[in-house]
Amino acid sequence: MLLFMQNKSLQVFCFSVKFFDIFLHSNDELLYRERPSKAIIIVQEIIPYGMQTLSKQDILSLIENKELSNEVIKSSPIVVSIFTQGWCGDWHRVQTWLKNVEPSSDDFSIFLCVYDEDSHFDQIKAVKEDLWDNHLIPYFRFYSGGVFKEAYNAISERKFLKVIESLKSDT
Repeated sequence: MLLFMQNKSLQVFCFSVKFFDIFLHSNDELLYRERPSKAIIIVQEIIPYGMQTLSKQDILSLIENKELSNEVIKSSPIVVSIFTQGWCGDWHRVQTWLKNVEPSSDDFSIFLCVYDEDSHFDQIKAVKEDLWDNHLIPYFRFYSGGVFKEAYNAISERKFLKVIESLKSDT
């Protein structure tokens, strides 16, 4: 395996196989194009700077208690949890701007759960869809002072930052 390219939010690995074109895009800008003679490309997203994934323990607590643990929702004055699935086109669109948001635990934290990649997929989906009554992805839950405040789907960068600022002024 060869590390082909890496930036703040993307890794591209190259493996030997057959012919095809490689195109890498960022914000509609062509970054790279090549027709390797024998290669297969694996594009692996890197969790954006400052974002954390829910741990196995966090997920088990979510399934058992039907809510994120106090350890998660009280980890910062404002906490954003994102529940999504890796194949979701809206999630890929959100990632284009989310990688520029750099939370700090003094200000706010972001926790990510890509639940179709988790062995507890059905249980996480049941909490999100049945208990929280949300069938769309990506799903953003905002907490302030350890208390759930608001939820949105496929939020824009502008709206995301507006909600964060609004929650900051409430604390």
